[in-house]
Amino acid sequence: MKIKLDGKRIVLRKLKISDANSIYENARDFEIAKYTTLPYPYNLKHAKDYIKINHRKFRKKESYELGVELKETKKIIGMMSLMNVDYGNKNAEIGYWL
Repeated sequence: MKIKLDGKRIVLRKLKISDANSIYENARDFEIAKYTTLPYPYNLKHAKDYIKINHRKFRKKESYELGVELKETKKIIGMMSLMNVDYGNKNAEIGYWL
């Protein structure tokens, strides 16, 4: 499944393994870990593993975690997650960090 949403300054899209460095650069901030379930300290291996796990969940339609890409730099500056998807009741949880 291909998901991509274009805005004026950002794009929400499925993650690529090449996004690991951008995710690592942002997710290693303590303020991000403080309000999310990301481990602290966050390292590059965490980012690569996160992307791999994300691809499996995406295929199983368990959750959808999209990178927030800044069009200007083509780098991931945050994440948007659609979790605990309940297709029967047509609801889910949403979360994000920037």
